[in-house]
Amino acid sequence: MKLYKIEVLHGAPKNSWTDIYEYIVAENDEQVYNWLRLKASWNYYEEENETFKIYDAEYQVIGTETFKEKILRIKGDANDEDLEWADAHYGITAYGWVDMGDITNRQILVLKNLNIIVDASQLKS
Repeated sequence: MKLYKIEVLHGAPKNSWTDIYEYIVAENDEQVYNWLRLKASWNYYEEENETFKIYDAEYQVIGTETFKEKILRIKGDANDEDLEWADAHYGITAYGWVDMGDITNRQILVLKNLNIIVDASQLKS
C-alpha cells in the first residue's frame, strides 16, 4: 500500500488558496482517482467521452487520451496546465495527489485509529 496526500486548490479572481484535503492509502493511482471522483465532480467529463490531444515538446499532436487517462497521467486536475483559472468568475476547485511512498500495515492501523487517513482501497469501482 502507498500513502497519498490529496491537495485541493481553489482559484477565483479575488481569492485563491491551496490546502491539504486529506491523506489516503491506496494500492495505486487508479484507486486515488476513483476516490476523488466522488468529491471532484469528474463524472461529467467521463460521461461526455471527451478526448484530449497529447502534444510532444515541439507541440505536435502525438495522440489522444480520455479524461481519466489524462487525470491519471497528471495526478489530478489541480496539475492541469490548461486549467483556465482567470476565467472562473465564481472560482474553480481542483484536486491533485502526491505519492508519499510505501506504508506498512502497522502504520496504516495507527493512522486510521487516529482518524488521519482514509483507506481508498476499500472503495468499490
